[in-house]
Amino acid sequence: MLEGSGNIRLLIILPNKNEDSPICCQLFHYPLQEGENHLYEALSYTWGSPVEKKHIIVNECDFEVTANLYSALKCLRNRTLTRIIWIDAICINQSDLVERRNQIRLMAEIYAQAHHVVIWLGDADNGNADGIREIRRLAGRRSETGQENESWKTASIFALLRTPWFRRVWVSTK
Repeated sequence: MLEGSGNIRLLIILPNKNEDSPICCQLFHYPLQEGENHLYEALSYTWGSPVEKKHIIVNECDFEVTANLYSALKCLRNRTLTRIIWIDAICINQSDLVERRNQIRLMAEIYAQAHHVVIWLGDADNGNADGIREIRRLAGRRSETGQENESWKTASIFALLRTPWFRRVWVSTK
């Protein structure tokens, strides 16, 4: 249970040189105070299908996560350094409705005070990498020429913009 209204949990993703090893993490309580430099990251992603579950280890206990979150954790895990990150599905006790409601009220502050916000759009093999590469290529070309270019409207960029992350209420421009 979290004590106090400004406290959150943060997740330490433990490093491992073996990419196929289980993902091991530790949770700890953290006072979210304004005006301080916070060195944690926050993950913005979509939970994905609730049907396909994967397992990680949190505080030496088995913990179920969605396949999409598992893919993000595999990508975020460093080979040699720990990583401190806030992830809603893990850092909020989802079965405690009072805590969940209180923590959801803090989400804007959690993201705003994070040192970095990491956006997970999904695995690279679903075509997202092509869209990101195309955006980088066109941004570099625009900065070189200083001109607008309509060629940004490529299929790979449109495919990237159709990923579930862009359809969330707080991201969508509909």
